[in-house]
Amino acid sequence: NAEQQVTALVRDDQFRAVVVTSRSPRPSGKVWEAFEDVEVEPLTRDQVPRYIATYASEDQRAVVEERLEPLLAGSETLSPLYLRFAIERALEGKLESTSQEGLVVDYLERLREDRIDLGADDMIRACRIAAVECLRDSPTPRELEASHLRGALAVKADEMPFRDVSGETKVQPARLVEMLVSSGVLNRNRANRRFVQFTYD
Repeated sequence: NAEQQVTALVRDDQFRAVVVTSRSPRPSGKVWEAFEDVEVEPLTRDQVPRYIATYASEDQRAVVEERLEPLLAGSETLSPLYLRFAIERALEGKLESTSQEGLVVDYLERLREDRIDLGADDMIRACRIAAVECLRDSPTPRELEASHLRGALAVKADEMPFRDVSGETKVQPARLVEMLVSSGVLNRNRANRRFVQFTYD
């Protein structure tokens, strides 16, 4: 499993530095004693300029911060993930939405448009179904067997088929899973390709 693989890499000094992201506590054992726990917290308003600097060049930062002002106004803390979505959008132009839901919908639309032949509403519907399945047995997101996701999509497709951009051709659940992977919404586990999970979960 992943813990055993990382333990072996650290023990054998195959890397000078290792960063492990996990929702689980740090494992016990001598190999892990040198690791330092870093808890990721929401960003404060004071941290926003430095965060913008991570994704925007120096000549773009003032414009990006100005475009983000409607999102930042009245916010004491911000999610790094949602702020990243907003920064990427602000680099392209004025923000069309400043709500978290709107930012996610905008992110999904940019992944869908000109990449996969799936209707916009069905893209959002498929992602919502995938999200429900990833959270079904746990309050935190997890990997999911692609076959399980296909089954969940098939149940919903029986009620209302998923369709391509034209709205004329049905998109079968197996193809739909591959579309979510190819667009970048989902990632396949490289060690076990039966499993998928959200790229940003």
